[in-house]
Amino acid sequence: MTTDDVTTEVCAPRFSPWGPVQSSTRLTDGVWSVGTSTHGGVMVHCSVTEKLLSPAALACGQYHGAFVAYEEDSAWVVAVFEMPQVWPVAFAHRPEAERTDEAIRAELLASLSRWKPEYLLARGLTPEAKHYARYLVSHETEQRRAAHDPDLIVCAEGAHRTGRADVVLVTTADEHQHRVTTASYYAVMHNSSPLLLSACVSAVDELVVEAVA
Repeated sequence: MTTDDVTTEVCAPRFSPWGPVQSSTRLTDGVWSVGTSTHGGVMVHCSVTEKLLSPAALACGQYHGAFVAYEEDSAWVVAVFEMPQVWPVAFAHRPEAERTDEAIRAELLASLSRWKPEYLLARGLTPEAKHYARYLVSHETEQRRAAHDPDLIVCAEGAHRTGRADVVLVTTADEHQHRVTTASYYAVMHNSSPLLLSACVSAVDELVVEAVA
């Protein structure tokens, strides 16, 4: 019996990291798209991983029994990016114009640049600048949140809390509250940088000036 014979006999997984498998679609030998009652992803049998996946891709997966699993939120893109042979099945539901190799690769690269740039960098590939910039902002924000940074705004409430349309009540990661001007808050919010208190204008100072005037 050849190796190819073995891979074609791989059955769909019955269990996944996300619970019992309720639905499955075979993408190619040893590779399945699966769904559970709450989640899903792509599962690659260990008998074909060496042939289909790079070490960088394997590092992004989760070993589960005889399979390496890639959850459906973002990790699945890593596996599918490395297996162009599964694209006709994985993207069969797309309009014809969106099923070309060029269109699919561009979509996958954009997603990887936004959510899994470390995988691209490990393979010596350059993330797309726009999407990578968003990743870096998200990454910095999560680091600041974990450190309870007093400069990071994590919540904002408008006139229903402040009684004024021109004042926003913000809460920072250290659980302190501050009043800032609505104009400055939205200016920072539409910037690509993390939402920082230091970049806003204190509404307290503005109200003092207003009162003196």
